[in-house]
Amino acid sequence: MNKDKRRHPREKMIADVYYKDEKKQSFGGCVAKNVSESGVCIKIGEFFPVGTILDLQFKLPLSPMAIYVKGKVVRVNKSPFNELWEVGLEMIADITYAKLVQQYIALKNKRF
Repeated sequence: MNKDKRRHPREKMIADVYYKDEKKQSFGGCVAKNVSESGVCIKIGEFFPVGTILDLQFKLPLSPMAIYVKGKVVRVNKSPFNELWEVGLEMIADITYAKLVQQYIALKNKRF
């Protein structure tokens, strides 16, 4: 376990993310800030309480295919400088997602 108590290390990443909250019937776009094998951190203009399940779609840089995954909100912080929320999402039992992130991190580390 790394020093910030996360199971998997985070890798910085900027990617467009599309989300849908079936419960509130809301959807939109936001930006991913970082990614790990078990989650993603997004910056979003809408508040979602901890426990909310979001359907997410995004592409990892260096990957041609989009990822479709469900994420559970586990952390929410208001940005002090704008109207954005920083939201930490834990992926819900998605082995394919974890493998794609592993490949992305390996490719990124190999290139730089």
